[in-house]
Amino acid sequence: MSVPIGILTSIIGGALAQLLMKTGMSAITLSDIESVIQSWSTYPFHTLLILIGVLTYVLSMVVWIYVLKNHKLSKAYPLLSLGYVVVYGLAAFWPGIQEPYTAKKTIGISLIIFGVWYSQRSSSSGET
Repeated sequence: MSVPIGILTSIIGGALAQLLMKTGMSAITLSDIESVIQSWSTYPFHTLLILIGVLTYVLSMVVWIYVLKNHKLSKAYPLLSLGYVVVYGLAAFWPGIQEPYTAKKTIGISLIIFGVWYSQRSSSSGET
């Protein structure tokens, strides 16, 4: 696997995991251990979404470890911020989430994109 594919896989995998876990948690009650267990049995589909989300997150982290082994941390780590961009972009359309786009959030996401772009530029001192 190439490093760029690994980075992309980690970003998309992490974002997908967050969306799955959020959707699953929409029906799960966390007031006490009894309510959690009852929610799991009452909402098996939502429980499955949470488990798939956790597994997706773990797999994306395994790929991320590969990326860290083969890429500069100072270049790779800022790219993880693009996960926020992916989640923001999909959360408005994701069934069960449907968060609205707002000007404030869009400006924040735009700043993240600018920051990632800026951090990935080569400096004049020869850093790559």
